[in-house]
Amino acid sequence: MRGRYTWSPRAHPVKMHLNVKRGCGVTVLGAIGAQLPRPVFSLAQSTNKESVLDFFMKLNTVVNPNMNLPRKKVVIVLDNHLAHKTNDVATLAHQFGFELLF
Repeated sequence: MRGRYTWSPRAHPVKMHLNVKRGCGVTVLGAIGAQLPRPVFSLAQSTNKESVLDFFMKLNTVVNPNMNLPRKKVVIVLDNHLAHKTNDVATLAHQFGFELLF
């Protein structure tokens, strides 16, 4: 990781431009797998419970397009972000038959 300080001659100071949009980013949620007909991706402005729930809804429409057929087993690998561990996320994952692996 680069530091914020550097040495330079007084006559020629180095200007460091910090990202003015620091803290504003894009969250990419994605799923790939041999059983999926295509990769599934979703973009969100932040990682929160709503973005995870929206992604699970999108993933479920791809994994189980015909709700009358038996569900395919889906294992979702997540890190330990707080948004991934909410009761709403766990409930929806269970409803769709997704197994969450942290």
